[in-house]
Amino acid sequence: MRARERSQEAGAALMCAALLIVIAAAPVAARMAGEWDVVIGRGLAIPAFEIQTVVHGVSVDVDPDVCRDAGTFATKGSLQVALGDTLARDIYQFGGALHIDGVVKGDVISWVQTARVGGEVTQDLNVFAQDVSVTGRVGDDLRAFCQSVALSGTVGSDMLALAGTVDIGPGAVVEGNLRAACGVATMNGTVAGDLVIYTGKAVINGRVLGDAIIASDGGIDFGEKAEIMGNLLYHAPAPITLRPDLVHGNVSFKPTEAEEKHEFKFPKGLGVGFRIFLFIAAVIAGSILIALTRDHADRTATIIRRKPLKSLAIGFIAFICVPIIVIIAIALILTIPLAMVLALAYAIAAYIAKFYVAVCVGRLVLRRGDGQGPPVPMMLLGLAILYLLTAVPYAGTIISFLIVFLGLGALLQRKETRLDKVFEQQAEPNEALPGAFPAPPAPPGA
Repeated sequence: MRARERSQEAGAALMCAALLIVIAAAPVAARMAGEWDVVIGRGLAIPAFEIQTVVHGVSVDVDPDVCRDAGTFATKGSLQVALGDTLARDIYQFGGALHIDGVVKGDVISWVQTARVGGEVTQDLNVFAQDVSVTGRVGDDLRAFCQSVALSGTVGSDMLALAGTVDIGPGAVVEGNLRAACGVATMNGTVAGDLVIYTGKAVINGRVLGDAIIASDGGIDFGEKAEIMGNLLYHAPAPITLRPDLVHGNVSFKPTEAEEKHEFKFPKGLGVGFRIFLFIAAVIAGSILIALTRDHADRTATIIRRKPLKSLAIGFIAFICVPIIVIIAIALILTIPLAMVLALAYAIAAYIAKFYVAVCVGRLVLRRGDGQGPPVPMMLLGLAILYLLTAVPYAGTIISFLIVFLGLGALLQRKETRLDKVFEQQAEPNEALPGAFPAPPAPPGA
């Protein structure tokens, strides 16, 4: 039953994966035959579905009787609405370029290289592009996230710009609020609402009918045509001499604070204190481990003393190979639980390896043979010596790795791991007949 259930689960997973692949591959297959303009419905209900061919540089043919709830979705090439055409749909475009010289009666969401609007977008215009130019009209909000945005037309509501440069031309009109965060801002047009700009350099030579908040660490220049009907709050490195007729409301100034460079430095003694904490933790953990597994610790320390080079080699191979095995197991997905168990065992073994090396070092210093004396005091002495050696700059790092290699190699040579049979040649049994038979017992009384 268990095998059957697993096979059913695997089959269901394969069906889901195949379905996802088909869904993902359908647009790709369609684009291989040509570039497509897919008209899809908005929301859960799909009132219209239509496929039309889109040709580079040619305006989209639009049926004016198409349902308003449908949208145009283009994923490749340039999308152009020619002068005189009316597109009564939303536009969703990814890639290529966007050119609107006609009328789009809907929203536009475009992620393209360049976007140019010389006609009219009756609703929102949301553009992610390198360069954005609006010389026509946007009926609602304009949101531009780009390298440079230039407005010489009209925005019927608010404008939000996150860009490298923002240029509001002399004839441009923003009928709502203008908010921009950019490197260089130039405002020569008219803002009917509030103006909020955070920039490195600001040049203001237009009219603001509401309040203005301008923050710039590179300075603010007000031209002769600049006029603010409301209040002005500006952040700048130094106060600016303003014309009497520039601001009709109140003027507030806040100096731009210079950036303070904060260099993080560890408090003195923190490194030493941290090493002391690690040593105390190792003393507690090592004492408990060695006291509970005394025989195991003695045998492992004996392997380190008798086979140091072999322990180093085996420990080095294990130190390199086990993480690779864990990564492969994680990549296979199904073996992730096994990978987690293996990684945990590997981390524990790498940590406790130093305790067995410390027992061996303690016995060598006190000249105690294998199994002579309690291992816990030997471990404490050896652990203190090892921590002093690892504290030496540069050399301590190498010593730390050698300790881990020795401990791991010794643990893997224990009979419990069954690796002795791999690294040691087994003696072949002698099946020959013995050369002499034992003498029979002497008779009683002989």
